[in-house]
Amino acid sequence: MSNKKKLFQLAVSLVILTVLFFSIDLDELSKININSSIYIIFGIFGMLFLSIGTRALRWQIIYNSQAYDLKFSFWSSFRYVLIGSALNIITPAGSGDVLKSYYIFKDTGAKESAIAVSLFDKLVAIASIGFLGIYAYGQTLSPIYLSAAVISPIPLIVMEMGVLFREKSFLQAVINFIARKIKRLDFHQLLEFMSFSLKTKTVSLAISLCGWIATYILLFLCFILVGSEQLTIENALVEGSILTLGRLFPFTFSGLGSDEAIMIFLFQKYQITSAIILSGALIYRLILIFVPAMAGLVIIQKKAIGKT
Repeated sequence: MSNKKKLFQLAVSLVILTVLFFSIDLDELSKININSSIYIIFGIFGMLFLSIGTRALRWQIIYNSQAYDLKFSFWSSFRYVLIGSALNIITPAGSGDVLKSYYIFKDTGAKESAIAVSLFDKLVAIASIGFLGIYAYGQTLSPIYLSAAVISPIPLIVMEMGVLFREKSFLQAVINFIARKIKRLDFHQLLEFMSFSLKTKTVSLAISLCGWIATYILLFLCFILVGSEQLTIENALVEGSILTLGRLFPFTFSGLGSDEAIMIFLFQKYQITSAIILSGALIYRLILIFVPAMAGLVIIQKKAIGKT
C-alpha cells in the first residue's frame, strides 16, 4: 500500500474519531469506572487466546488437509496468525491474513499452496459470519441481519464455483486472462490447490464460528470492564455479524474510527451511553487488534534479523 493511501486512511480515521469524541458527553467519560476484577482481566485474555487460537487451528487444519510434504504444528500456525495480525494494521479489509502467505512461502518455498490456503482460510472466516447473521435474525427478525447472513458466504461460494467449473470452456478465457496478468504466480496451480474436501470445509467453518463467539464474548467483557451492565453476551453476538462486515470497510486505517462509529450506532439501543460505548470499543480494539499485532511485529523482526 502506498504511503499516500495510508495517510489518507489515517486522516479519515482521525476525522471520524474526532467527530465521535466531540459528540459524547465528556462528563460521562470522566465518570467511567474501570472494573479491575482479576476474573474480568483473566476472561478477556482467555477469550483473546481462544480468538487467535481458533484462527490458528483453522489454518493448520486447512493446510495439513492437503497432501503437502510439510505439515504445520499448532504453534507454527499460531505465529503466522500473529504475523497476519501485524500486517492487518497496514493493509485494508483484513488482507494481512492473506499476505502472511509471503512469510510462509519464505519458510517453505511453496508459493501457490501458501496463498491458496491463506485465501481459503480468509474466505471461510468471512463466510462463517453468516451463522451469526442467522442467529441475529432469529433473535430480532430484522432484515439487516439476514442480509449479513446472505452476503458473507458469497465470496467463498464464488471461489468454490470457480474451482469446481475451472475446466469449463466458459471460464477458461477468464482464467487464462488472469493467469497472463499475474506474472509471478501460477494461477492454474493456485486453483488446483484451492480444492478442499467437504470435511475440511465443514470443520473449518465450525472452528471459525467458535472463534467469532470467543471474539464477541471478548467484546462483552470489554464493556463490563468499563462499567456497562446493559450489554449482554447475546447482544454482542447479535451485533457481531454487522460489526465484522463493517470492519472490512477499506477507507479507514485498520477500521479505526469506522468500527467505533458502527458500535455507537448499534449499541445505543441498549441504553448504553456513547462515552461507555466509545471507551469499550477502543479497549476492545487495543486488546483484539493491537496486542496480537505487536506480538506479530516482534516475530517479523526476529525473522528479519535471522536472515541478515
